[in-house]
Amino acid sequence: MKPVEWLGDRLKILDQTELPLAEKYLQLTDYRDVISAIKELRVRGAPAIGISAAYGICLGALSIRETATLTLPLPGRLRSTCFMPSLSCGRRPNRRLPSAG
Repeated sequence: MKPVEWLGDRLKILDQTELPLAEKYLQLTDYRDVISAIKELRVRGAPAIGISAAYGICLGALSIRETATLTLPLPGRLRSTCFMPSLSCGRRPNRRLPSAG
């Protein structure tokens, strides 16, 4: 069982909302579908979310034409499972990290 698999021009993900009753896979061909899958909890766990998001960017890049420009929206309210994604969305964290020294 592979929860995330890149197939060259599309992303295949295990729909985790169907577990444990069924093993169903989704074939995503658009970066907006990847965003929806993450928001709808079809992808779970920080590693799978990160990998899916990276492949979503790849799908967006594949859709760019020479004369067209693609703007990938980075929604500030994506579901995050750790502290650091808030930094990558341009938001300031609500708390400070403990200092190392």
